Amino acid sequence: RDYQARAAVCLGHVLGREHRYQIAMGRACDLLNDMPEPDEEKRLDRDTEDTLRREVRLDAEELGQDHLQTSEAVTRLAEFLRATDRPAKALPLYRRALATIETRLGPKHAACCGARRKLGRCLAALGENEEASRVLKRALDLSLAAFGEDHVEVALVLCQYAQVVLNLGDEDKALGLFERSHAIHAKRPKAELGDAAAALNELA
Repeated sequence: RDYQARAAVCLGHVLGREHRYQIAMGRACDLLNDMPEPDEEKRLDRDTEDTLRREVRLDAEELGQDHLQTSEAVTRLAEFLRATDRPAKALPLYRRALATIETRLGPKHAACCGARRKLGRCLAALGENEEASRVLKRALDLSLAAFGEDHVEVALVLCQYAQVVLNLGDEDKALGLFERSHAIHAKRPKAELGDAAAALNELA
């Protein structure tokens, strides 16, 4: 943690405090801190959100709104907002990131898989299960075409798609999707058994 902090300070001097690499290092230091008290956690959340928004702004100014690196910064902000129980604020950011990827790389590019999966997860968190189902079905088709049947990305999409299908009331279809997800995770190395356990929990 001390070395990370020193690196952030050095980068700040060399590149300027507003530079995104210095911002990223500063964020890494925050993540290495011990779990904060509730009031401190709220302050850190505000600081983290400010940092991520600044990162989006800097990338957009330097590289352009439709640059892929800007879309990555937008996705990081969206992920933070969703993780802190603000999916409604995250949703337009996920849409924006996906639109950029589809425009720059094409709607069938492998990079669209993860972007669609994250968008579908956010829609499901908001109860928009019909749209989430369409988005995740497309993500599943793309991931199968891009990575093949046994890739972990396919397993992740299957699991999220299954949950949405279950929310829509189709238990048999959801069970089949959960089983496919677990079967993929079960083939992975022992170091990834946590993913297999998560898949089993969803299946249960």
